[in-house]
Amino acid sequence: MRTIAAVARFLGVEPGEVRELIEGPEALPASKLPGRVRARWRVFLPDLHAWLCARPGSDRPAMACYERFVEEFERAQGKEAGK
Repeated sequence: MRTIAAVARFLGVEPGEVRELIEGPEALPASKLPGRVRARWRVFLPDLHAWLCARPGSDRPAMACYERFVEEFERAQGKEAGK
């Protein structure tokens, strides 16, 4: 499960825009976890991958292969893939 901030870094948008995608008509799949002060959203990478692949105009070469998608996601987080 990934945080809204991590997904925002990968997509190149602000965290607020990711929240809008989750709550808006485009319905980015996410899970709402209960918190002590407020609920927290988390996104599963397979769900994010499927959502991106289903979007019209998805032309990212990495979208075709889930493993490559994960590597690209991790690279966007400043980590080496596989660690």
